[in-house]
Amino acid sequence: MVRLVSPMQSNFRVLTYGFLDRVSAWYLGFIVTGLGMCISTLTMMCFPSSVPESTSKQFEVQKDSNKAKITDEPVTIRDLPRNLKKILTNAPLMARIFCKVFTALVVSGYFNFLPKFLAAQYFLSPRTASMASGLSGVAALSVGIIAGSVVIKKFRLQPKHISLMLIGSAIAFSTAHFIALSLDCKQVQLEGNWDTRSHSNASCGASCACNRKDFAPVCDTSSSVSYFSPCHAGCARSSILNGTRQYMDCKCLSTDNGTELLKENLADAEYSGVTAGFCRTLCTNFYVYMTVMFILKAIGAFPLSGTIMLTFRLVEPELKSMANAVSALLMSAFGYFPAPILMGKLSRRYRYMVPTVFVFTGAIIDSTCILWKERACGEKGSCLLYDTDQFRFRMHFAVGVCKLLVLLLEIYVSEILRHIQLITENSDRGFRFLLQVFFKVKNLRFEDEDDDGDDEVKDRAKTAEIEMGTTPKISGNPQSLPSTRTITK
Repeated sequence: MVRLVSPMQSNFRVLTYGFLDRVSAWYLGFIVTGLGMCISTLTMMCFPSSVPESTSKQFEVQKDSNKAKITDEPVTIRDLPRNLKKILTNAPLMARIFCKVFTALVVSGYFNFLPKFLAAQYFLSPRTASMASGLSGVAALSVGIIAGSVVIKKFRLQPKHISLMLIGSAIAFSTAHFIALSLDCKQVQLEGNWDTRSHSNASCGASCACNRKDFAPVCDTSSSVSYFSPCHAGCARSSILNGTRQYMDCKCLSTDNGTELLKENLADAEYSGVTAGFCRTLCTNFYVYMTVMFILKAIGAFPLSGTIMLTFRLVEPELKSMANAVSALLMSAFGYFPAPILMGKLSRRYRYMVPTVFVFTGAIIDSTCILWKERACGEKGSCLLYDTDQFRFRMHFAVGVCKLLVLLLEIYVSEILRHIQLITENSDRGFRFLLQVFFKVKNLRFEDEDDDGDDEVKDRAKTAEIEMGTTPKISGNPQSLPSTRTITK
């Protein structure tokens, strides 16, 4: 497929999944996603331009002698500054929005670099690392969101319940990433005179004039020692056996205790214990990491389907659309956009193309690199080898701190929402609260309300009393009162 865009003739070497140079068919994901979006768009086009309201959910407002009526107030561009000020000065709403911003920061930063972390920390191939990141991320969140949606619908949870669940969600997410700080594997040690921190003798590598730019790690399977390249291992020949490239005549191999062993006269023995790639050891912490992340992320995703309801309970009905727009803008500007920069850091060449505030802490991952690929002009390329201990600590600690900030904001929002209740068929207290706040309705009682209750409730007026003096008679189902309408005289 790439040849259709840029036809070229080249003899590529055979790459397996163990090669660091292998990129795989990265474009297949975009093709599948694009086709899925096209199919979903076609199904959405089947909806009518307008959907009539259900007759069972309509309200019949009977006009009294004062001819009270419900009218729609059109919103113009002149109302934009006033409405925007209402949203930006709404402290509970802004707290809920910044919870989403920090969540977007985690999603865009952490999940984008999770495959790289898994491959570096647990010695996984790029293909396995991508599958593992999807299992511990997307699959866990999907299970949690679906299960949480069923629970919220079945038990008709109120905003105060969902806000408490969000507090538990933030605790679960932060706990998962703080636990991951201790789930390490042994750091890969490269032998060969490629770095000043190397402890091996320089005689072999120096005599071969090995180039540091040619990074192609090999593994001595007899001692489980990795080398910077076949040249640093002193290998003279190579061949492919059973799909695996093996190197022979390697004269600069080391023993387990780190002392250099010059292997002479190995041509006759055809020693083939040196293979391409790092020496991969079995690390059981990988399975612990996957289990902890899957369980805690699934638990943390339980209340996510109810977050949009909380946002709508913190803003006037006519400002719901604008609140969503402000939320999306802030999430993109301070969440999705700076997250890869903060987590991964731009190269020096493009550093000044973005605000400095997004870049000065951008070395969260790049600062853990101990071996950079060198380009022709002396510029740094991609990272070839990470300090996995620092990689694990800085990445998960940053995410854990973000979720702790979300926890503090969720506690504040929970205090605001604990008196607000969702509108359900079995409870209209949330509906009364909205009317009292937005429509200034007092002592509201519906005709179809049960007569059971205490004497104080039974003695209340059977019709709504409005401060302006009008007394419209409301009948039918109180749940479907249009929230974007106001009652005027």
